[in-house]
Amino acid sequence: MELHAFSRGCHHDGGTVWFKWDAGDVEEFIVGIAKPHVKREAVVAGRVGVDVALLDRVFALPITTVKSIPHSCRMAFSQALGAALGNVAAMPESVEEWVKLLLLPRCTLRVFRPSTRQEAWCPSVLAEFVASAPLTPLLKLDNGIRPISVGAIWRRLVSKVAMRGVGKEIAKYLCDFQFGVGVPSGAEVVLHSANRFLNQFHSDVSSAMLTVDFFNAFNLVDRTSLLHEVRSRCPSISLWVDFLYGQSARLYVGDAYIRSTTGVQQGEPLGPLLFALVLHPFVHRIRDRCKLLFHAWYLDDGTIIGDTKEVANALDIIRAEGPRLGLELNVKKTELFWPTCNGEKEAVSIFDNDLRGAIEDIVVCRGPFFGDFQWRLASLPTRFGGLGLCSARDVSTYAFVASRAQSWSLQDHILRGCSIDGLDTDYGGIVQSLESKFDLSSHQKAVFECLRAPRAQDFLTVIPIEGLGQHMLGLEYRAILKYRLMIPMFPIDEPCPVFRKVCLDSFGDHAVHCKELPGFKYRHDLVRDVQCDILKWAGISAKKEAPVNFLTDPLEGRSTL
Repeated sequence: MELHAFSRGCHHDGGTVWFKWDAGDVEEFIVGIAKPHVKREAVVAGRVGVDVALLDRVFALPITTVKSIPHSCRMAFSQALGAALGNVAAMPESVEEWVKLLLLPRCTLRVFRPSTRQEAWCPSVLAEFVASAPLTPLLKLDNGIRPISVGAIWRRLVSKVAMRGVGKEIAKYLCDFQFGVGVPSGAEVVLHSANRFLNQFHSDVSSAMLTVDFFNAFNLVDRTSLLHEVRSRCPSISLWVDFLYGQSARLYVGDAYIRSTTGVQQGEPLGPLLFALVLHPFVHRIRDRCKLLFHAWYLDDGTIIGDTKEVANALDIIRAEGPRLGLELNVKKTELFWPTCNGEKEAVSIFDNDLRGAIEDIVVCRGPFFGDFQWRLASLPTRFGGLGLCSARDVSTYAFVASRAQSWSLQDHILRGCSIDGLDTDYGGIVQSLESKFDLSSHQKAVFECLRAPRAQDFLTVIPIEGLGQHMLGLEYRAILKYRLMIPMFPIDEPCPVFRKVCLDSFGDHAVHCKELPGFKYRHDLVRDVQCDILKWAGISAKKEAPVNFLTDPLEGRSTL
């Protein structure tokens, strides 16, 4: 038997061509290479056989040629070509690898324009790679592991676009009970609503409170139910979700990987929405079969309040029907109780004492003259003349005024069937009670009135930028706070070091109005003069404001403060 190059016209006894492992240079057996000039006899030992019929089928396939690789195919082609060449280089004696290299044009370079949408779909074989992601294990407080998977940038980008397209519509569908998808400050909404409910019905000992948590909920939720809900509720993204979760994906851990066959990936932009879609019909079944006073969820964390029997019934439903959706109750984190004492006062006292100690350190370094009046004044909002240090006692149960205010309408939505009115703190009443609770002098009343003037406290909201002159030294800031909290700056009244004919009072009023003292008054007057000149040059009539030192001696024309 002679050795020669592959050709379609090869006919050999038994339908098999035999080659020696070391028959010569491998280039002798590539299509298009001339037959070897030297004829060699094949040996039986150390040889490989190739089915002639298989070779005939290979060479019968037309090979598509293109002038250049399209942009959409270059990445796939480079990967496939690199793998094929690498295998041939590693195993040059393997006819199988050479055949794969010969088939590469047929498999990779078949260029066509899709005539239908179905033809334009990404091959499903690539899904496990597109949906793959590296795993990042995060340690939980209970020493458990939370696996976070962050996929490729293109996969995340498409998911974010999909979320943006259906987010508002799905948020409306989920808004009755689910506040973890498309709801700003959703966790605070549930927390504040539960606090308001407990404040109103704290004495009702016949009620019970259930906090629900599922074991590894995101990673174990049933994908069949997930895909069904996506096709039903948001069909516009169902093809993308099917592509990601219709088959297993690879989750890489170092150099190895594991298969992801259940649940949604934590770290996936669509993850919370997909999980909530599976949970929501289950939540509705609980609502229909139990008469609950309070029922709200933040993703897999649920809060249920109602009569003890009804809450127990809801717990039984969760334990019995949850596993069918992949939702196993986490007994260690699930609690059934009813608060027997009000811990608000203790928590409020601790918070307020720490906050008061911090402001005392800033203003007087834990020194004298910072009493209850100064703390009461500092804890008022800026629009009422305070420093905006909101006391936890003033805002009742809520520790964070901002989150409470921005989620108030959603809280009312959760509590719509509980007959609970708004519980906003009346700062106006606090202001009115200051004069009756504290014996204010005429000086304190005058300063307090000035502090409540429009824009009087705007300096507290300015971002410190040294390059723009928007910053103060620690000594300057402390002096301003002392003046606004009516804390003496000096132990006794002394003569003014610049204008010695008047007294420099201990509260610093004279320093603010003294005409002879430079400082921020000079800066104020300079800005005023510049603005006045600009207006005059523009032809606009402008009049300068009256001098600050309005109390003058008629004989000398100087300030008497």
